[in-house]
Amino acid sequence: LNIVSLLLALLFPKALESVTAEALKKPAQTLAYGIGSSFAVPAAILLATLTVIGIPLAGILLLVWFVVISLCGPTFAYLVGKLILRKQSKTHAVWVMFVGGSIVLIGYFIPIINGFVMATAFLFGTGMIVRSAKINTPKPAYIFNATSVKTKK
Repeated sequence: LNIVSLLLALLFPKALESVTAEALKKPAQTLAYGIGSSFAVPAAILLATLTVIGIPLAGILLLVWFVVISLCGPTFAYLVGKLILRKQSKTHAVWVMFVGGSIVLIGYFIPIINGFVMATAFLFGTGMIVRSAKINTPKPAYIFNATSVKTKK
């Protein structure tokens, strides 16, 4: 977790900062996105496999879901690091990730709380990614031109 997290913080510091800032504004909504997507996405993948046309779509959804699951730990670690170092205004993203990743890793190894840490990392991490994708996806602009529709008289 720490090596991948540090590499992500080095390569994409602004993206991590943006996702974390959105999660800190509305943590309950972020958690709701995580809980909702953890049930909805596997159900959508399962439903898509029921049709022949949906099988490739299910494969694509499954790959995207694996990427989201792979990134939920590092995004949660960055959130933890940001909460710990919030008093310092100008902290490098790699340092924030190192602190947060170390704390999350220590939490993974403590027998009593490791299940809670893993579940929290999964739900908040997926919620952060899914909510950020929803917020940053541009909305399509549908233009309906009434003069192009011909009516029969």
